[in-house]
Amino acid sequence: MENTELKNFEISFALDKDLDFKKFTAGKELENLLNSNLILSNYTTKFSTLFMIFQCFEPDNLYFKAKDYKVLRRKTNVLELYSLVDYNVAKSADEKSMRYFLSKSYLNSVEKHLNNKDFAFDNFIKDLKTVFENFIPEEK
Repeated sequence: MENTELKNFEISFALDKDLDFKKFTAGKELENLLNSNLILSNYTTKFSTLFMIFQCFEPDNLYFKAKDYKVLRRKTNVLELYSLVDYNVAKSADEKSMRYFLSKSYLNSVEKHLNNKDFAFDNFIKDLKTVFENFIPEEK
């Protein structure tokens, strides 16, 4: 039986069919790094999991219009953040730039949606930036 318990930080993707999903494995690396270095309960007791869903669709897609928003699932105390990822940037990104781009998108979404009284926002942002520094390879 598979363990279905959610971690502190979860990352998932909703991607246009044209995109190379392998480029987005950086998101799972980021998820592992966040779970290895941060504990969500150090910043809030309001929710148990921060679930980031990166959405990346061609701008001309007639069937799906992605938008940036948040949802709190009260039964499970899971906060879902839906973050838009620029399709054209993602399509042309290499692994290194995808790491940077996903980190930046994650940070932007957190800054937009989590600055409230139930969350130790400043500490979380500071700690996130430290984790992201370790995630993004330095220029040689």
